[in-house]
Amino acid sequence: MGGGSGDRAAARCRSVEVLVASVLLGGLALRARVVASRAAGPAAFEEAATTGDDDATLAFVVRTRGYDAVSPDVAALYGTWSHVVEPLREATFEAVNAAPTSSLSWRVATLARRDGAAAAAGGFSARTWAPFDASHEWDEVRESVLEYAGDAASLTCAAVHDRYRVTLVEVLAASKQGSSKTTEAVENVEPWMNVDAEDGRGATRSSRRRRVVSSDAVVCKYVRRELRQLSGDDREAYFAALERVHRTSSADGKRAYGAKFRSQKTFLLKHLGEDTVKGCSVFHGADAFLTGHAAFTLELEQALQAVDASVSAPYWDTSLDDDARGAAWAEGLELFAEDWFGARAGAGGPKLDYPALTTGRFAYVDVPSYAAGDAAGAAAAPPERNAFGRLTQSYNNDPATFLWRSDSVCGLPSKLRLPGCAALKGALREASVSDLRAKIETDWHGALHPTLGGAFDCASESAGASHFAALAKTAPELVQFVHQLAEVLWDVAHNTGHLKCPSSCDEAAGFAACRCACPALDAEFAAGNAALAYAFLDSIGLLSRYAGSQRGDVFVRTVDEKFCFAGEPNGACLAGRDADDFFVALARLSCAPGRVAPYMTPLAASNDPLFWVTHNSFERIWAFKRLTASRGAEANAEDLGDDDLGRRRPRRPPRRCRARRRRRGRRGLRRAWRDPTPFSNFLGETDDARYTNADLYALFDPTNARLPYVFDDMSWTHCRAASSR
Repeated sequence: MGGGSGDRAAARCRSVEVLVASVLLGGLALRARVVASRAAGPAAFEEAATTGDDDATLAFVVRTRGYDAVSPDVAALYGTWSHVVEPLREATFEAVNAAPTSSLSWRVATLARRDGAAAAAGGFSARTWAPFDASHEWDEVRESVLEYAGDAASLTCAAVHDRYRVTLVEVLAASKQGSSKTTEAVENVEPWMNVDAEDGRGATRSSRRRRVVSSDAVVCKYVRRELRQLSGDDREAYFAALERVHRTSSADGKRAYGAKFRSQKTFLLKHLGEDTVKGCSVFHGADAFLTGHAAFTLELEQALQAVDASVSAPYWDTSLDDDARGAAWAEGLELFAEDWFGARAGAGGPKLDYPALTTGRFAYVDVPSYAAGDAAGAAAAPPERNAFGRLTQSYNNDPATFLWRSDSVCGLPSKLRLPGCAALKGALREASVSDLRAKIETDWHGALHPTLGGAFDCASESAGASHFAALAKTAPELVQFVHQLAEVLWDVAHNTGHLKCPSSCDEAAGFAACRCACPALDAEFAAGNAALAYAFLDSIGLLSRYAGSQRGDVFVRTVDEKFCFAGEPNGACLAGRDADDFFVALARLSCAPGRVAPYMTPLAASNDPLFWVTHNSFERIWAFKRLTASRGAEANAEDLGDDDLGRRRPRRPPRRCRARRRRRGRRGLRRAWRDPTPFSNFLGETDDARYTNADLYALFDPTNARLPYVFDDMSWTHCRAASSR
């Protein structure tokens, strides 16, 4: 595997130049070119003694039972491995383009670095981590060498990060007399190659020829697949392990499954953070959104693997459903089957006043609560909880004790589409990490929470007195559009201090006696003060949030430097009394939260198991951008090239988040990039050594050889001909 770094980079670029343009929106029909280009790259193939110009190149593929091989195009995109075998799963090596009459021999050897460093040894730090370097020399671990004769070989990888050299030798049958093709004397043939160097009389045979293909870059990693691409057995194993996470306490789980187990309550507390105390979430609204959610997914994946070590974390590509079904995406969607995630809208029950999931795998999953006496001392009380003690955002005074979902928001059927090809294209056009994050968080993440959650018992549902109830008769699409961001209204009004909520409420009194309100504003809004209503909405940024949201371009525009809302898509703006009444109603809605489903409250969304497959999709987009940005796709001076990503500090969280962290002097407040996160021990370090954002940013570089997983597919071929959505 010789060659300097320049040669390796050149080979990598040659294979990617023709690949990048088609990976995103086109078919990946580049197999032969990609395989050939690897000869000088990190995933090098040694090729020898082909049978002639008319014969295809000898190669091999690796298949895991039940799945196609990970595409060589995906391997070329990652650029640091040629094939993947999966932990605890039998992998089969199969020859490609072997002659029908040939005999095949295989050799599979575990590798160790010649300098004595094991493939996965040592701690992790962004300050010491170096990218995969194909110039490392590798020695075979002799006691682990496997030899096979026949059409295929097999291997079961025991540990993630293991690395193998796989060699395939093809020995062709004797040439027919008079053949125009020349033969090649067999030289330096190892005994395991299954070639007789001498005939029965001790004479050297010159009638046999051989071809050899070998790779030192066969690696053991978990493969993350689209949920619907999993085999039935693997999907059941995933859901069974996920159900354990949602139904088992941390203490019981650790006793049963080991130290890596995490309960849903553990994830929930970490994701909730201290939103009310700090006025913001450290995992949202800044570039820590990318590192943080990638870390949550990996921590969940390792908790699932504590239950079943063969499981990996799947993702849900919503663009497939948006492309195929559009606004009717929920009809017949497999994810809402009872043995998957359960119904999109719960059925409730005779003793439940909300649409709880009462049938299916996740029926009656608890919404965790905290009550006085649950922990010793106030210091152990979670700072983010509602007045009933439920672990959710504190403006959501929903007393529900079980997981629930609704397909409507404030009595209006949800009409939002899933994030689709337009959202994907918009994100991938961005050239800086901060802009990429903003597009993913707004157009992808921001659309999912109201679409898959729901809310009810909102002030705007109050009979005919509600302006929105009347407006829904003449401008139903505008009213639906406004209510899709109702959760954002409530969250922002609360975080800016306008919306006040009770600190405790009697369970028997229920939600009606425990509503939040804006005491300094409600009377003015009730009196119809339109100027104050508009100033309030504009000053806390809610009108601009609507303008930048899904369908904001057809409902919101600016006239004379003020926002106005159209009564119908691309229609005329509301004016005069209609506009005044609209802004007053919107301000009143902002000050009267309804009961919000777990998934619709972004910081408490991990209460719903749907959280995991939806949020894993963000990292796939981010990984693709990092892999392609410096290789000719949408390149410019601000590109996300590998070197740039290694140096650039992502945008920091808002100052209110940073300023309440443990003080380390004035410089410490400015160094969110180096601040510790609540994550640790993904790679076998200690739980005490918490990762910084810099560490996580480096860890989740998809070319990091120590990252324990890869994505199976980096193409969105259905988006090639998709109209803007």
